[in-house]
Amino acid sequence: MAEGSASNTDIAEQERFQRILSAQGACLGTIEHTLGRLTEGFQTLLSVLQEQELLASEEQPHSPARAAPAQ
Repeated sequence: MAEGSASNTDIAEQERFQRILSAQGACLGTIEHTLGRLTEGFQTLLSVLQEQELLASEEQPHSPARAAPAQ
Protein backbone atom coordinates (compact mmCIF):
# COMPACT_ATOMS: atom_id res chain seq x y z
CA MET A 1 0.00 0.00 0.00
CA ALA A 2 2.97 2.29 0.37
CA GLU A 3 3.26 2.39 -3.41
CA GLY A 4 -0.40 3.35 -3.77
CA SER A 5 -0.12 6.23 -1.34
CA ALA A 6 3.08 7.44 -3.01
CA SER A 7 1.26 7.38 -6.33
CA ASN A 8 -1.61 9.41 -4.90
CA THR A 9 0.89 11.89 -3.47
CA ASP A 10 2.56 12.21 -6.87
CA ILE A 11 -0.78 12.84 -8.56
CA ALA A 12 -1.71 15.44 -5.94
CA GLU A 13 1.67 17.17 -6.41
CA GLN A 14 1.23 17.17 -10.19
CA GLU A 15 -2.24 18.69 -9.87
CA ARG A 16 -0.92 21.31 -7.45
CA PHE A 17 1.93 22.11 -9.81
CA GLN A 18 -0.52 22.50 -12.73
CA ARG A 19 -2.70 24.87 -10.68
CA ILE A 20 0.35 26.95 -9.79
CA LEU A 21 1.47 27.10 -13.42
CA SER A 22 -2.01 28.07 -14.52
CA ALA A 23 -2.22 30.85 -11.93
CA GLN A 24 1.21 32.16 -12.89
CA GLY A 25 0.22 32.12 -16.55
CA ALA A 26 -2.89 34.14 -15.76
CA CYS A 27 -0.82 36.65 -13.78
CA LEU A 28 1.70 36.99 -16.60
CA GLY A 29 -1.11 37.53 -19.09
CA THR A 30 -2.55 40.30 -16.93
CA ILE A 31 0.87 41.93 -16.59
CA GLU A 32 1.46 41.73 -20.34
CA HIS A 33 -1.94 43.31 -21.03
CA THR A 34 -1.28 46.10 -18.50
CA LEU A 35 2.15 46.84 -19.96
CA GLY A 36 0.59 47.04 -23.42
CA ARG A 37 -1.97 49.55 -22.19
CA LEU A 38 0.75 51.59 -20.46
CA THR A 39 2.76 51.63 -23.68
CA GLU A 40 -0.26 52.88 -25.62
CA GLY A 41 -0.88 55.54 -22.98
CA PHE A 42 2.69 56.79 -23.08
CA GLN A 43 2.67 56.83 -26.88
CA THR A 44 -0.53 58.88 -26.83
CA LEU A 45 0.96 61.26 -24.25
CA LEU A 46 4.11 61.65 -26.35
CA SER A 47 2.02 62.42 -29.45
CA VAL A 48 -0.05 65.02 -27.59
CA LEU A 49 3.07 66.70 -26.20
CA GLN A 50 4.60 66.79 -29.68
CA GLU A 51 1.39 68.18 -31.23
CA GLN A 52 1.27 70.93 -28.61
CA GLU A 53 4.97 71.60 -29.24
CA LEU A 54 5.81 70.93 -25.62
CA LEU A 55 8.23 68.26 -26.75
CA ALA A 56 10.22 68.35 -29.97
CA SER A 57 9.66 65.24 -32.07
CA GLU A 58 13.40 64.52 -32.41
CA GLU A 59 13.98 64.50 -28.64
CA GLN A 60 14.32 61.12 -27.02
CA PRO A 61 13.25 60.54 -23.42
CA HIS A 62 16.18 60.18 -21.00
CA SER A 63 18.62 61.53 -23.58
CA PRO A 64 21.98 62.50 -22.01
CA ALA A 65 21.90 65.74 -24.03
CA ARG A 66 18.70 66.78 -22.26
CA ALA A 67 20.00 65.83 -18.84
CA ALA A 68 22.94 68.25 -18.89
CA PRO A 69 22.39 71.61 -20.66
CA ALA A 70 25.25 72.87 -22.81
CA GLN A 71 27.32 75.69 -21.32
